[in-house]
Amino acid sequence: MFNGTTAAPAWWIARQATTQCQVFGDQMATRSAGSTPRAISAAAAP
Repeated sequence: MFNGTTAAPAWWIARQATTQCQVFGDQMATRSAGSTPRAISAAAAP
């Protein structure tokens, strides 16, 4: 117990923080409805 203070320790506050994934859920990358631009250079050989 912490005497003389009413503030929670910093580690407790950090553990209780809500991440963006928890707020908005997992989101997939979006794709443009338009055409995909061509690569400037050819893909590297495997």
